[in-house]
Amino acid sequence: MKIIKRRKINEKRDLINGLRLDRHEKVDNWDKKIFLDIINNQKNYIFGTHPNLSNLYKFISRLTKIPEKNILVTSGVEGGIKCLFETFTKKNDLIVFPNPTFMMYEVYSSAFRTKPLRINFDSKFKLNLEKIEFFLEKKPKIFFLPNPNSPIEGDLTKKEIISLIKKARKVGCLFVIDEAYHGFGSDTFLEYIKSFDNLIILRSFSKSFGLPSIRLGYMVSNKTIIEKISQKRPAYETNVFSSIVSEYFIKNIKIVKKYNSDIIKSRKWLTKKLNDLNIFNVASKSIQVLIKFDKNVNKIVSLLEKRKIYVKGPLKNPYENCIVITIGSKKKMNFFVTNLAKILKSL
Repeated sequence: MKIIKRRKINEKRDLINGLRLDRHEKVDNWDKKIFLDIINNQKNYIFGTHPNLSNLYKFISRLTKIPEKNILVTSGVEGGIKCLFETFTKKNDLIVFPNPTFMMYEVYSSAFRTKPLRINFDSKFKLNLEKIEFFLEKKPKIFFLPNPNSPIEGDLTKKEIISLIKKARKVGCLFVIDEAYHGFGSDTFLEYIKSFDNLIILRSFSKSFGLPSIRLGYMVSNKTIIEKISQKRPAYETNVFSSIVSEYFIKNIKIVKKYNSDIIKSRKWLTKKLNDLNIFNVASKSIQVLIKFDKNVNKIVSLLEKRKIYVKGPLKNPYENCIVITIGSKKKMNFFVTNLAKILKSL
């Protein structure tokens, strides 16, 4: 395994007064009363013991309607990705994923000395099905497909994705669908676990549940794959606090569904406002929107930062005129759009 130097995040944002739209996190904080309620309802001994995740597996099983034997708890989606590389890849194996996408596919591809095959989006911000099929003909070891991908979705239909899973199976390729954003309107492929022995689903509590701080996720697959990966997993997949927080939110799933619904409404409102201002944008069924400018993108980002509005960008080529923002409440999206409109008018 190649040693990768991990960059420390230099936190310059004003988290108290600023508007943080740059880190794919829940923009609006959860009510503090929720976490006080979680702590106050625990036994005193719980933090002095090693994690017992039997309850968490039961909760996830009820949530997904998937048997516990087909579930493996991981340290976020990232932990699941690392497990897959550790278990199934060797040096120079081919790994396929869209570009741009979640950066950790690239990071672990480099760390485990595999060869990445990046599928770029076309000029209309769509994934070309024939290009994907061409890559599958090269017999990759793993195909990573976030559904939805973020910040650009790709617009593959459920029928097309199922067709790709079948083609991947024929060439001995694991097909991994990353459903980190599954709560925001995209299809799920959980029901196909029984149908395809090469299919793995990754999920996270970071996005749909708005809980990135607990670093908790899980993967779903057939029993054979889960058992094989389990042989290389850590002794404890997560910690006590992450477990009790996730259990609370699963038990109170209405809170999560309300959050998901509010984001979907904000996303729809935001894209309409941007369209009304003739600002080009692409929204996937996630918590992000890609915004493209004709020019002055560095200046725009700088002026937004002076107003304590933090966005991700400019992006790398060929998206150097683009920024990405994370969606929050309608109130905060209105604040962002109002300030962006003033900045564009001043240029």
